[in-house]
Amino acid sequence: MTRAQQRKDMENSSTAFERRSKVPVWNPTFDLDDSPLREDASISDFDSGRAGYIANTVEQALLLPRDMDELRNLKKHELFLSVKKDLALATQAAHVVEEWVDQAFRDVKKEEFKCLAAQKS
Repeated sequence: MTRAQQRKDMENSSTAFERRSKVPVWNPTFDLDDSPLREDASISDFDSGRAGYIANTVEQALLLPRDMDELRNLKKHELFLSVKKDLALATQAAHVVEEWVDQAFRDVKKEEFKCLAAQKS
């Protein structure tokens, strides 16, 4: 590679970096009771009664700003239809997984029956 090619590659990469750096960075904060969420926080800590608050803090911080803007601009009816569609898809996925588990259970039972039959003969 010649020096001119190296220089050109370096210029291209620096302009690409400049273009990327102009986009604001999404930097969520994980705040609980107006203070940062501690590193040792856990939603499995039910005794202190804060599990729901910790889960909500993480959930709120992970809502992407662009998605939230789109949701805020939806009319109530459109939002209802969107949630209804997502609920239907989740329900359908749950039934599919249930069928997979049932089929796997049936397959295991068939294999168990074959093994028992082989042992008896």
